[in-house]
Amino acid sequence: MSAIRRNQPITKFRPYKSKYDISSTTAATRKACVAVAQKFTASLLTKDFAKRFCGEIFYYRLHEGLVATLRQFFRALLFEPFHLICSPQFGTALSKPLLGFQTTLRCEEFLRSPELYFEDYISETTTFVTFHMKYKFDAMFDSAFRVALCRRCIEVLLNIAAEENQLQNMCDVISHVLVLQRIQ
Repeated sequence: MSAIRRNQPITKFRPYKSKYDISSTTAATRKACVAVAQKFTASLLTKDFAKRFCGEIFYYRLHEGLVATLRQFFRALLFEPFHLICSPQFGTALSKPLLGFQTTLRCEEFLRSPELYFEDYISETTTFVTFHMKYKFDAMFDSAFRVALCRRCIEVLLNIAAEENQLQNMCDVISHVLVLQRIQ
């Protein structure tokens, strides 16, 4: 016989959700946080980041086909809302459902004192996984940022294609995908 009693109710556990209390933060601290957030946003537009970002995304998704992968990638970069989510265990996500978590996004500065950068968090007690949600500076990911990041990623993809002697093929695929997205 099983050791489980049949009439015993099942206990369900939900993730722990909480909001950070930031009433004690000073104006100088908030100003410093804005500077760190701006520095982080600017670091996302560097060529080095774009190369690692594209590499991590396309490494696992090329089995779906280059056109389909690029179409989903450009749709996520240009049209889906960006919500920065940090997890010490999984990494960081800009657009979680479409692009997933990346380890290339370094936000250790945010995780040292997450209450300054995020409004709330979710913690699962059984797996000890924490997600810091609702980034306070999501407004920095405006349309100008998205276009600049997309432009940088296209530049990186063309450089990689040129190294593989496939520049014309990549140019054709990217231009066709952008036509499919109706953004020329």
